[in-house]
Amino acid sequence: MLGQKFLQVLRGQGCTFIQQDLSFNYVVYVAKRNAGHSKWANIRHVKAAKDGQRAATFQRLAFQMRTAIKENGSADPKFNSKLAQVIDIARSSNMPVDKINDVLKKSLGSKEDLKQHIVEIKAGNVQILVELLTSRFPHAKSLINSAIKKFG
Repeated sequence: MLGQKFLQVLRGQGCTFIQQDLSFNYVVYVAKRNAGHSKWANIRHVKAAKDGQRAATFQRLAFQMRTAIKENGSADPKFNSKLAQVIDIARSSNMPVDKINDVLKKSLGSKEDLKQHIVEIKAGNVQILVELLTSRFPHAKSLINSAIKKFG
C-alpha cells in the first residue's frame, strides 16, 4: 500500500491521480501536460491511461471467471462459489453486466456450435489424419500445422 507521504510528494510534483484501487493495489497517475494548451489533449492522455487500466482489470476478471467455470464445471453462481466471488468483484469494479454475461456464455462452449472436421496433414513422408471437433476450424488447423512444423 502506498503511504500518504508518498502520495503527497507525487501531488506536489504535478501528478494528477486518476484512480486508486486498494483492492488490486494500483495507482494510476499522469503528469500534467501543458504543451499547446489544448484542454482536449490533456483530457485524452488522462482518459487513455484510465481506459487502459479499466480494460486490463476487465480482462483479468474475465480470465478469473473462465478459470472458475473450468475448475467447478458450472456457470451458475449459485452452484459455483468461486465464480460468485469473482462476479461480485467485477460488479464492484464497474464491469458492465453485458460483458459479464458474454463471458459466462462463451466459457460454457455450447456443443451446438461445435462441428466435426477431418483434416489430412502431410509432414514429410508421413500423412496424418486428424479428426477435430471445433467451432473455429481454420484456427485449429493453423495451430496443428504450426505445432507440426515446430516439433516435426
